[in-house]
Amino acid sequence: MAGQIVVVVAAKSGCGATTIAVNIAVVLRNRGLRVCVLDLDTRFGDVAGVLNLPRTRTISGSIGHDHLDADVLGEIITPHLSGVDCVLAPDKPGEAGQVTPTVVTKVLRLLSDSYDAVVVDTAGGLSAIAVAALDMAHRHIVVSTPELPALRGLRDVLDTLDLLGQPRDMRSVILNRSDATTSISAAQADGIVRSPIAAHIPSSRDVARSINRGMPLAASHPEHSVALATARFVDRHLLPASTVAAFSRRETAG
Repeated sequence: MAGQIVVVVAAKSGCGATTIAVNIAVVLRNRGLRVCVLDLDTRFGDVAGVLNLPRTRTISGSIGHDHLDADVLGEIITPHLSGVDCVLAPDKPGEAGQVTPTVVTKVLRLLSDSYDAVVVDTAGGLSAIAVAALDMAHRHIVVSTPELPALRGLRDVLDTLDLLGQPRDMRSVILNRSDATTSISAAQADGIVRSPIAAHIPSSRDVARSINRGMPLAASHPEHSVALATARFVDRHLLPASTVAAFSRRETAG
């Protein structure tokens, strides 16, 4: 069976979706899975920066190939010390437009054949290439923070996913920095979002320090509150048998 594809969508830029995506990937790796992170923010991709990786091999290496195989995989993969492999966003601005939905589909097929799990980090909003990834995904994770503009952006993303016909039972909402000081009460947040919150990730200055070191907290400090909250989400929503069954249904439907 092909590997699981998990797409992470930010309700608004600055929600910390990339940090959550790489920590989810590390937790999955810690659980014994072969994991790859694909950065589909083709213009401002943050995965390389968050993990302190050189952008010498990127998704651009797949462009122009009619058939993607193990040789092409070697041209686009950058390994990280955590044990997670990465396909980074293009390094040159002119290459961003060459990453089309067709390219994304081919790369995701190759990665899902090569890894147990592929975690896809997308740009804020729902671009054409993000939608291509969502169409192949087994799980959608929408990330927001507790500020009013981000929560409204979250509601817009959820409504758009509904309009696109994406199944609600494949969807999880994560509220990042949810213990930060905010004027939005839990009742107000529930009224805006109108969807269950699957996980609350606490705020911590250690997140910024982990980015500066290029090592996610799930790898360097797995007992940290941020890492533990992420691990609880992974164990409850990405690894249970019911989720695996849903993955199988999606593959059969595809």
